[in-house]
Amino acid sequence: MVMDRVSIYIPEGNMKTHKEILIVEDEGDIGSLLKKFLEGNGFSVTLAEDGRTAVGFLKERHFDLLIIDMLLPGEHGMDLVNMKGDNFITPIILISGVYNEADVLLRTKDSSVKFFIKKPFDLDDLLRKVNSAINADQI
Repeated sequence: MVMDRVSIYIPEGNMKTHKEILIVEDEGDIGSLLKKFLEGNGFSVTLAEDGRTAVGFLKERHFDLLIIDMLLPGEHGMDLVNMKGDNFITPIILISGVYNEADVLLRTKDSSVKFFIKKPFDLDDLLRKVNSAINADQI
């Protein structure tokens, strides 16, 4: 499935108190675990189970970070990375239980991809990478 580039919602002012994360994960138990864990660490989290739903969320609101599973029903996680548009600066963390980091690095040269995490992963390591990716532009 080939996705077209989309217009991404970018708010006028940043009045949020919590950083917004969009998780795109088709495995419900993993998505729910990530959502609960990150909300418990002070983030506002939206969960999408497929790329089409994620695109809908991206059209209507801004996120500070995207966490995208590589293998999704109907499309590939890289489709989301590649369709995002020229002015998209939101950092991305890619996760996969199938691909390794070298495979992912070969597939993307996109500077918004900050980290790759192999499943199964350590939640503390994920949290460090989430904080690093979100705060990278503030350093």
